[in-house]
Amino acid sequence: MELTVKDITNLFVFVADTVIENESHLCELDSVVGDGDHGVTMTRGWRAAKEALQNCDGTISEKFTVMGQGLMSNMGGAIGPIFGTLFKTFAKETEGKETLNLEAIMLMFRKGLQRVKLTADVKEGQKTLIDALSPAVSSLAESYVNNLDLKQAFEAAAECAEKGAQSTVDMIAQKGRARFLKEKSLGYRDAGASSMAIIMKAMSDFLKTL
Repeated sequence: MELTVKDITNLFVFVADTVIENESHLCELDSVVGDGDHGVTMTRGWRAAKEALQNCDGTISEKFTVMGQGLMSNMGGAIGPIFGTLFKTFAKETEGKETLNLEAIMLMFRKGLQRVKLTADVKEGQKTLIDALSPAVSSLAESYVNNLDLKQAFEAAAECAEKGAQSTVDMIAQKGRARFLKEKSLGYRDAGASSMAIIMKAMSDFLKTL
């Protein structure tokens, strides 16, 4: 299976709608160890990304570019640059491509993860969205090696992202406002990791409809 420009558009419109539907849930998660506005921030960014995506008649790469700009410009704090970096990396990695197969998607996610970790100076185990994104990327790579199709690959990646998000319950926050709580941040699930798990699950759910 290969995704066309139309598929990518429909896929991320679905992702945006799913993130927006989870606004209250994400705010509730963030209210324990953060500002309580993560859901609002995500909704604002993904609404802008959705609008930019639907108004762009360009290539796959150009669509990722406008999404990255929309996310970065409309999200506050550290999360905007993180998502902006991720999608702008997707844009760079897909330049000249008219369709995306599992290999191309796996590579763009791998490079995106690398760029985010470098830009945000963050790594696994610090109670951030990386703890959901990193296992999902590893899963995509494993699925590619095992010759799974896109639907199977993203189903597995979504499961790994969810497990990664859940694992943050046992972590002490080292980034963001939650880091000031130190040991008190234990026992609570990270909102950023949860939002990444929601995104990966939405991608999986959409691909099952193709």
